[in-house]
Formats: sequence, structure tokens, C-alpha cells
Amino acid sequence: MPILNITQRFWVLSGLLVLMSATRFHHFGSVSFLPDASLAVFFLAGLYLGEKPAAKTASRFTSAARFLTSPLASIVLLLVAAGTIDYIAIQYGSVSGWCVTPGYVLLIPAYTAMFLGGEWAARCNPFSRYGAVKTTAILVAVVTLAFLISNAGFYFFSEHFQEMSGMQYAGRIAGYYWPYLFYTLLYTGIWLVFHAVLAKFLPPPHSSLQPR
Repeated sequence: MPILNITQRFWVLSGLLVLMSATRFHHFGSVSFLPDASLAVFFLAGLYLGEKPAAKTASRFTSAARFLTSPLASIVLLLVAAGTIDYIAIQYGSVSGWCVTPGYVLLIPAYTAMFLGGEWAARCNPFSRYGAVKTTAILVAVVTLAFLISNAGFYFFSEHFQEMSGMQYAGRIAGYYWPYLFYTLLYTGIWLVFHAVLAKFLPPPHSSLQPR
């Protein structure tokens, strides 16, 4: 993966926050809303921000940006943003709170798995053929893991399925897996293609934004 400076890390984090804010209100989208990009957002955060920022600087802005874009701070900020968006959508929008149960807290390990998967994928080069295949395989694996964690939490810690067996529940939610996987692959692919185009046409050849 490219080595990003503090300013670039700040803009990546800002872009991911905007993407999640614009899409999180509806999981699978509709005529008026885009599908939820949260899984892709956490994966991309790990991919770009999983390593510690570069050396410290004296500027107050870059010092603050360095802290905010550190791996721990960035994932905490994204988790807080996700919870805030859900709260606003339920309290002030037309979104049902039916899915908000004690199992909602298991979204934390689910999203953390996505972040760690992105951090793992950053060790390869997603802009090469082999790296792209490896990145896709990692993404499919962590989406599957996140899907299992979040839905297991919903099953075991909500009161909606007390009379339903685990096998029945698995059969009921199986159809939701493919849209989760498809949209996560789609958003991640679009982001990486945009990065490749941006690195090719905008920065000079020596820029650290250039894919290796």
C-alpha cells in the first residue's frame, strides 16, 4: 500500500466518515438511499490507516490530525460515528429501532474484524493482480466473519427469536449475506479504482499517493 502523509490520512478518514454518513441510514438502499457502506468503510480504514502515522510534526493541525488518524483513534471515531448515525436515524428519521438490542454491541467486534482485515490486506499490494486477488479473498473472509458475529449477537441477545432454532434463524438470514458481501466489494472496488485514477493523473510521479 502507498505510504500516506498526515494530510492524506486526514482526508482519507474524512472521506470515509462522509461515505458512512451518506449511506448508513438504509442497509440495502432504495430509490432514494444508497446501500450501507459501513463494512467497506471499516475495511478501508484498516487498509489506509492501520499503520501508525509518520513522524511527529510541530504544527498543531498535523499533530491533531496525526492523533485522529492513528489506528486506535480512527476506529474509535468511526464506531462513535456509526452509533451516532443510528441514533439520529431512529430518533429523528423513519428508521425502525427493531434491530437495536443488547446484541447491538457485537457490532464493535464485527467492525473491528473489518478494520483488522484491512490492516492485513495492506501488507499486500491491492493495485497488482496478485495483490488484488489476495485483498478480495481477505475482504470476503472478514465480511463473512463480521456477518456471523453481528447476526449471532442479534440471535442470542435479542428477544425476537426465542421460539426459533439456530438452524431456522440461519436459514432466515442466509439471503442477507450476499447483498452485504456484494455492496462491500462494490464500495471497496470503487474506492480503490478512484485512488488509482487519482494517483495516476493528479499527483506528480514522486508523490506518496502513487500506488506501488
